[in-house]
Amino acid sequence: MNMIRPGPRIPTLLSKRFYLRSRKLRNTAKNCRYLATEPSEGFLAKLKENCPNIESQIGSAEQISLPDNSVKNVVCAQCFHWFATDVSLKEIHRVLIPGGKLIMIWNHKDWSVPWVEKIEDILNEYYKGVPRALNYDWKTVVENFKGFAFNDHKILPGVHFQGPSDAIIAHYSSLSVIASLDPTSKAAVLDKIRSIIQEADLAFDNINIPMKSEMYCCHKE
Repeated sequence: MNMIRPGPRIPTLLSKRFYLRSRKLRNTAKNCRYLATEPSEGFLAKLKENCPNIESQIGSAEQISLPDNSVKNVVCAQCFHWFATDVSLKEIHRVLIPGGKLIMIWNHKDWSVPWVEKIEDILNEYYKGVPRALNYDWKTVVENFKGFAFNDHKILPGVHFQGPSDAIIAHYSSLSVIASLDPTSKAAVLDKIRSIIQEADLAFDNINIPMKSEMYCCHKE
């Protein structure tokens, strides 16, 4: 997670993959303090390598080592669905100042594109029982929590994911639900995805997956 504190140096608590993209942090406001927390030492090391100017530490949403009412915003990018529990929400609520914001961001593939939707239908079979942003179970948890109220929701054009067919297949292969399959099952899934790409008659040297960004914001009551 990523946080911004109140006062002259209020920290914004930032989460996971959002802050791994150093370009996103080059335009951060200079009069704010940003703190990135990450439970994985590997991810944290990558963050420090890419964004040495951002304060960071090992931590999780369930146990934030900051005082009560000390954070202006908590930003969770591409990750809130993994820790959408009352325990995490109580801890985030504790560190936020009155009226502070919990901001959740996800990048989604654009499923209005027929071949992208077909691949998504295949993946859905493997995501059963796995926390995922797209089933919006996390939203129900927030709505049922007494302490936060949603006040904004936006869907914006995202950065397109482009590359040759091998790179696109490698991307799908790296998804946790596919990467964890046994070799035979994994190969079968990737063959199905490869066939869909071939049937779509795409330029194999430069395939474009359109993306969109979805943002939810709620404030501490």
